[in-house]
Amino acid sequence: MLEGQRPSRVVVVEFPSMQAIKDWYNDPGYRPLIAKRHAAARSVMIAVEGQ
Repeated sequence: MLEGQRPSRVVVVEFPSMQAIKDWYNDPGYRPLIAKRHAAARSVMIAVEGQ
């Protein structure tokens, strides 16, 4: 940990591309689940390109 508070939990999900992440997140079928996820947990979601 270099800065900030250590999160109590980290989840890493791998996607084949940045576009695949955006497609998943913006999928109309996922939209209703976002509000449920926010109600159930505090979260920060980031996308990081890697190799």
